[in-house]
Amino acid sequence: MIAVSVYAGIDTRALLGRCRARELAQWRQLIYLLCYELTHQSLPTIGDALNRNHTTVLSGCKKYRERMAESREWRQAYDTVRQELDDRP
Repeated sequence: MIAVSVYAGIDTRALLGRCRARELAQWRQLIYLLCYELTHQSLPTIGDALNRNHTTVLSGCKKYRERMAESREWRQAYDTVRQELDDRP
């Protein structure tokens, strides 16, 4: 989550908050997708960790994948953050 926060320039507390503003929701969806892909945890486990329902996590993963297919900018965000996380020990 910190990697997404730094990349997006958004405070971590805002990403964890309940605000449904599109700008925050889009970055949260990236967090859901990365958590799912990198941790191999169940959707309910990820949802619990992020104080969200598992269906919110599932929907967010789907929406972010669709966004990546449509937008080079969102694909770049994913690739950059994913590479940073992959490079960590």
